[in-house]
Amino acid sequence: MKHFLLLLLLGTAATAPAIAQDTTPKKTLQQQMWEFAGYEEIPVLDEEECDRWIDDTKNGYLKFEGCSAPCGCDNGWVIGAYRKADGNYMFLSYGYDVCGQNYAMRTNESFEAILPPEMDLKYFYKQGAVIDTARAYYSIYIDIPHTGTETVLYFSPAPIGCGIAYSDKLQFEIPSNYVQRVCSDYYSECQHNLSTQYSNYAIREEIILSMKKLDLVNLTNEADKLRVLEQMMQAVKEGSRYQGKVPDSELDDYRECAEQVMDYLQAVYLESTKIAIRSVVMGWDRKAGRFYIKETNKHVLPAEDYNYKGKYSLQEYKNFLDFLDYAPLWVINC
Repeated sequence: MKHFLLLLLLGTAATAPAIAQDTTPKKTLQQQMWEFAGYEEIPVLDEEECDRWIDDTKNGYLKFEGCSAPCGCDNGWVIGAYRKADGNYMFLSYGYDVCGQNYAMRTNESFEAILPPEMDLKYFYKQGAVIDTARAYYSIYIDIPHTGTETVLYFSPAPIGCGIAYSDKLQFEIPSNYVQRVCSDYYSECQHNLSTQYSNYAIREEIILSMKKLDLVNLTNEADKLRVLEQMMQAVKEGSRYQGKVPDSELDDYRECAEQVMDYLQAVYLESTKIAIRSVVMGWDRKAGRFYIKETNKHVLPAEDYNYKGKYSLQEYKNFLDFLDYAPLWVINC
């Protein structure tokens, strides 16, 4: 009987259909990360070039820093690999182009799938705060670590002047085409009527100088605003430090522009006072394949210590004048 059973089992095994096996060699983590970066093949890195590469893909980290862009502007990107329980990886990248004023994050999945489930736009605001729907004031920046998976997320202020169209979702990109809208979104359409282009930077600096001369740190009412405008007009009639002398024929247009810029800056500042969470330390859950919240507001830099590569610290400004002094601002410089 024992011999019969053995023969039966062997016969069954012999007649079972063969299972096709995938003979395609599995790509290495290095190959996967370079492909995610946009390269079909791993490039040969020239150490003599000024561009800087860090290929530590064995530890899930790949970084590029460019130095050959025009105007001396920096550009680059960093990619992190986060291993999941099934052996696959979630890739997360952050890229910046200072000249193009483009900052963007990417993932091979969706941000909704990898971020903590409770993290939506309202998560960062104070309870009960009314979110201004005129434009998106903030975007997400994630500091990708070289080692480990503990990741810091910043609720980062979009630089003044970018004019991102409003969305009730978190923003993960500041596309470069928005720099073309600085004139209309920041220092207003009225400037196109002026023979001299008064830059957003110069107008903001004139507001700062006028507020300091009047010993004002906030514009608490319409009277304060009018006092600052009058001080600005007096300065540009005589020839101011940043704006120079405005021709008499353009004074009315200049005042209109200055008022619109002031109103815009005040709106951005007031929106910043509604924010409760400015940074989040996140851990990586391999089993769930997504981040989870560990702690908040641990990594908030001083106002004057922001990073021009797109990583802007969002702090609670002391007052409107402090905001004007340190809020990140985009200008076209070449």
